[in-house]
Amino acid sequence: MKGGVEVSAGVVIIVVGVVVQLWSRQLAWIAVYPPPLGKQILDVLPYVLWVLGAALVADGIRRLLAPKTSISLMLIRYLVLGVVITLCSLIYSEELPWPDFYHINYGFPFTWLTRTLNTIAGPVDYFQVNHAMLAANIIFWSTVTLAVSQAWGRIKAKKLTKSLSK
Repeated sequence: MKGGVEVSAGVVIIVVGVVVQLWSRQLAWIAVYPPPLGKQILDVLPYVLWVLGAALVADGIRRLLAPKTSISLMLIRYLVLGVVITLCSLIYSEELPWPDFYHINYGFPFTWLTRTLNTIAGPVDYFQVNHAMLAANIIFWSTVTLAVSQAWGRIKAKKLTKSLSK
């Protein structure tokens, strides 16, 4: 029962994210320079909604298919941790002040967000998300967190067996 509600809520949140993205693309922000904070919030909001909806759908499917299995919950945790670390990777930036294309690239290890500040036509301020690199970053960081967790568990197990064997 709970799994079906989670899947339904996740699908609704994903659809709301699509609606917000389509609606925000219709707004004419070009007339306002520099753009207000609301533009940045509307640019990021669909992705936040999609991640939240996908997590709800994944957890709901897990509850429906295997209510007693905790391994899928662990994988969801690593995926969520990968998303969080990917969002934290926005701290890393690379400024490229080319004369006709001044932009800042964000993301580590793969650049997945580009903020363009100036072009040959004049000043602009827009963000461009590379969805493939965003997915690659999430997969990369999820894999890293899974590997670190597994390595840490093995180290702890070895220390425990050493202390018990003494």
